[in-house]
Amino acid sequence: MKKELMLMAVAAGLPLGAQADTLFGVYAGASMWSQAYSGGIEYVNQGEIGMEQDLGFDEENASYFYVAIEHFVPMVPNVKLQRTEMSTDASSTLTRDITFEGQTFTASQDISSALDLSHTDATLYYEILDNWVSLDIGMSIRVFDGEVAIMSSDGSIQADQSISAPLPMLYGKAQFDLPFTGFSVGAEANYLMVSGNGVSDILVRAAYESPFRVGAELGYRTFTFKLDDIDDLYGELTVEGPYLAVTLHI
Repeated sequence: MKKELMLMAVAAGLPLGAQADTLFGVYAGASMWSQAYSGGIEYVNQGEIGMEQDLGFDEENASYFYVAIEHFVPMVPNVKLQRTEMSTDASSTLTRDITFEGQTFTASQDISSALDLSHTDATLYYEILDNWVSLDIGMSIRVFDGEVAIMSSDGSIQADQSISAPLPMLYGKAQFDLPFTGFSVGAEANYLMVSGNGVSDILVRAAYESPFRVGAELGYRTFTFKLDDIDDLYGELTVEGPYLAVTLHI
């Protein structure tokens, strides 16, 4: 009896998150994201180039995956790592002259182009609530390793610019669990805007987790990248669309 009372007292003194995950939890997920590209970009005031109108970008299927580790240790943040593939390419025939990185491509010219905004997030966060309603807040460092490239079809003209700036961002996640069903709804965001530069990355989802800790998510993700002289690039790009994910909670 004394031993049972002691265990109950220890459990009552633990944070809610520790009780929910029995002191330690690992979350992982892999997703297929249907991406639609829009917006425009320009290089040092050389005129905006439309992602759809000029370069012919349309839709692309790409993946992202994550793993998060949560624990009961007070004051030590939980950790989440996420990798998002976000690249597309297209071919088009120009209807007007465009200039990028000092290279001019003329109307009626056939071109090929590529855009890569792939990135890795490292996130540190705290669980503020962890019951039927959960709330996480923290900070992410997002590291881009992409580029923008345009080339004439014969290869005689080529212009490209790398996108490699690390970006600190605010992180937040809210979730509401439907008790005793395994179903939940929620939203997650990384966000930072400073002096016209930054990223807004928001997703909303409905999810189900089976008694075997394997689950699925269906949601919609919207990524907006605003540039005001980042690596000599300007403009606003949006990538958005539905996604489907499988998840695992250990």
